[in-house]
Amino acid sequence: MKEGEKKPQPSSLIKQMATGAIVQATELIALGHAADRIKTHMQANPLLHRNFVAAGTSMYRAGGWAALYTGFRWNIVSVCGKGAFRWGGVSVLSQFYSNWLPFHPAGEPTFVGLSVALAETTLLLTPA
Repeated sequence: MKEGEKKPQPSSLIKQMATGAIVQATELIALGHAADRIKTHMQANPLLHRNFVAAGTSMYRAGGWAALYTGFRWNIVSVCGKGAFRWGGVSVLSQFYSNWLPFHPAGEPTFVGLSVALAETTLLLTPA
């Protein structure tokens, strides 16, 4: 380690990962999952529903809240895992680039974002 370099704190990383999971879960619970279900329902029956509200109303009448949140358990596990990985990765890689690059590039946020996106798609979304 270089002189004056900060050592990553495990508790800080865990907090970042927990924050990512909570933020992603909140978005999914609030409207993300239901909106995606309605969108999928509209795509499956394009002639039946003219707009988003009509499709959502139709689904709700047919099955209540359960119809809007079918598949929620798998989705929440997936989204929380990705959120934790993404937020933790941003924290770790941001610190890595700040400490190990000989210069402080203006595009550091871009490097961090692309690195996390590459790692996420390689390790989480399409594992070999």
